[in-house]
Amino acid sequence: MTGVGDDTVVVLKSPRYGPAGTSALPYRIDHLADHGFTLVWSDRRSELRGWRRRWVARSEALLAPWYQPWCLRRAIVEAPVVLAMFESEGHGLALARRLGWGRRAKLVVVSCWLGELARTAGPWRRRLYRALSRHVDVVTVFSANQVPVLAARLGIDPERITVVPFGIDTDETARLTPHDDGYLLAVGRDHARDWPTMLGAAARTDRPMVVLAPPSQFPTAEVGPNVEFLGYVERAHYLELLAGARAVAVVTRDVAYPSGQTVVAEALSLGKPVIVTRTPAMVDYAGSFPVTWVEVGDVEGLVRAIDDIARAPLPRVESSSLDARALWDAVAGVITTTRSSW
Repeated sequence: MTGVGDDTVVVLKSPRYGPAGTSALPYRIDHLADHGFTLVWSDRRSELRGWRRRWVARSEALLAPWYQPWCLRRAIVEAPVVLAMFESEGHGLALARRLGWGRRAKLVVVSCWLGELARTAGPWRRRLYRALSRHVDVVTVFSANQVPVLAARLGIDPERITVVPFGIDTDETARLTPHDDGYLLAVGRDHARDWPTMLGAAARTDRPMVVLAPPSQFPTAEVGPNVEFLGYVERAHYLELLAGARAVAVVTRDVAYPSGQTVVAEALSLGKPVIVTRTPAMVDYAGSFPVTWVEVGDVEGLVRAIDDIARAPLPRVESSSLDARALWDAVAGVITTTRSSW
């Protein structure tokens, strides 16, 4: 394939990023270009319509995302490195490699939930992840506690696991104007959010709260008069609400990955006080940040934190410690090391 060279990195990503009809890289993967890499990716999966879209979606749900590697097959067989963001995007190529195709390129997977999946998946699904993991060259994780989990549950050699720092697009949050409209913002759409504990605390305080969550995950029948539930909103609306919050709460169950790290980092970048559930993964990520910790499921502790947060000083965090550039600097090092063995 013309244009594929030793500096090429093929990117496998979700099609759900960027406005419809545009080509977009998530999580500032474009920072890899600062290290001299040429990035190649495809958005053709998002262009599917009708029965083709339904068929691809159904087959990928049953197996693994395969359509994007198929669209990029010529680049994959010639490039030295393929980068998957996240583990689900890497599973399709790992399956193809297991069947004998696409083994030339090194496969680097930036994982997020893999530690928790390995811990909670049923026997069949765990066997599948274990089999596919044999065909991944390097797995990166956002918290060190996941390394022994992946080694024990999926048989991944710890030498093939690298902990990298998580980061956000601080250029995006720097364009916002923080202000204080007096409400506590609780936000999250992954299944690790602990909404019962959040609502248990909300019922014991009169502090105004705004909640952003998928309606399917949120017990709306328990919402009190001080809670405004807005469901799932577009990112621009979320950022407006974040900029206007007095404080932010990220209340979660105890999971293996740092659930809510994006919200925590974005809130801190805007100088917002943040309440965070203490889990090993989140302590690994945010242990050096000026956040207020509460224990898992501790309703009374959360009430105290909410009532105290109105008097909390605004946190000061260097933007460089939150920025995605640190993440991609680390991933660039992983790619360089992995590519050298090509």
